Amino acid sequence: MFLQKITQNKLIIIVSLFLVLFDNVTFFSNLIEVYSLKDYFGFVTSVAIVYLFFTIFLFGLLSTKWTIKPIFIIVLLVSSLAN
Repeated sequence: MFLQKITQNKLIIIVSLFLVLFDNVTFFSNLIEVYSLKDYFGFVTSVAIVYLFFTIFLFGLLSTKWTIKPIFIIVLLVSSLAN
């Protein structure tokens, strides 16, 4: 009754947000170390936003109805092993 279908676009956005926010902690900590957040807040946030949109764009290009789940399974497994 309360369960709704998740669309392919929502799934792409959720997985991309997860990858950018949680699987790139080292990248963003090194970025903040080089460019201090106090002085370069706009630059650091723009890097995160561009990285998010680029990830969404790539997943959108590679994902079809039949390939979205295998691609996300492989990407999430590799990213968890890399962390």
